[in-house]
Amino acid sequence: MAKTCSKPISQRLESALCVCRRLPGSLVAPAGRIAADAFTQIERITMEQHTDCSYCMCGTDNTLVDAFGIPMLDLPASKLILFKEQSHKGRVIVASKQHVDDVSCMSEEDAAAFMADVRHVAAALHKAFNPDKINFGAYGDTMHHLHVHIVPKYKSDPFEFGDVFAMNPGRVTLEPAQYDEIAQAIIDNL
Repeated sequence: MAKTCSKPISQRLESALCVCRRLPGSLVAPAGRIAADAFTQIERITMEQHTDCSYCMCGTDNTLVDAFGIPMLDLPASKLILFKEQSHKGRVIVASKQHVDDVSCMSEEDAAAFMADVRHVAAALHKAFNPDKINFGAYGDTMHHLHVHIVPKYKSDPFEFGDVFAMNPGRVTLEPAQYDEIAQAIIDNL
């Protein structure tokens, strides 16, 4: 399903260039100029939902995201997802509403809006759970859609404190009511 874009073409082009570099074959003409017929394809790629991407489909068809998360709500530039594995109480994912590989593929304005969402969620986690530290992870090696794991850490639970968090340690899963309670605490502090 194509999304509409109200940005001027120059701003859309700036974001599209990063997508273009990652496509097989070359849509970029020599000297970095984009061939006129290629822009339509680039715009289509950046504006469509990718049906094989859990973050693009989140809220439309949650089949993919259900494997690891629980959709909570839409923020201005992102989607907030509660991570099912809760070794670190309050762990969430903030996923961009744009299907881009990383923050460098966004316009300055879009990148700032996405990072504002990340900051806003981190502040809510501090208020809701009072962690000793919050870790942020934006790896994307296997999921080429910009997202940040926000992981509260607690000295009272030494698991991974002072170390990098595991992607999915399989240590703590909760009952539905417990997920609801954590999600509501985060939402109440946004």
